[in-house]
Amino acid sequence: MSSNALLANVQTALNYQSAIGQITALLNNYGLTLPAVADATTGFISSANVTALLNSIAGNAANDINGRRAADAATLSQLLQFVGLSGSALSALPTVITATGSLTSTNQVVNSASTVTLTLPSPASMIGQPITVSTVQAALVNSASSNVIPLNSRTAGTAILAATIGKWATLVSDGTNYNVVSGN
Repeated sequence: MSSNALLANVQTALNYQSAIGQITALLNNYGLTLPAVADATTGFISSANVTALLNSIAGNAANDINGRRAADAATLSQLLQFVGLSGSALSALPTVITATGSLTSTNQVVNSASTVTLTLPSPASMIGQPITVSTVQAALVNSASSNVIPLNSRTAGTAILAATIGKWATLVSDGTNYNVVSGN
């Protein structure tokens, strides 16, 4: 594994731990705890439990301990999606793909010596949620749909990564396309 890929994996783990710490601190501010995971298959907290948790912060004026209850609820919602407890069906944990297929993680590592075509989720279902794709071999990585806007253009295409070891890109959906917001 290249040092860049190793550093990216370490950064992802640190980001994950930081997000868990932020979730815990937010909940503690309101005297709340994280609900039990309701779905053993997806690992998600049930949407009803997430809604109740967010409403207990944002919907309760008595809970406005710092004048930030609406902002705190929005932050909590984003953090829960980032760590893979609610939101999209993608895991936040890094996963490796070795051949053409559907994206399974918001931190997708491509380990293939040939071209890999990823089927990305509908951009409408991923608005604002970052997806990072990286390579550990010289694999050309494309989207199955012409819905990726590169850093150097405003025209959607299929290219995500060039066939070079250690390439990476972070994509963020605007609801219609995936915009490459950073990469090498």
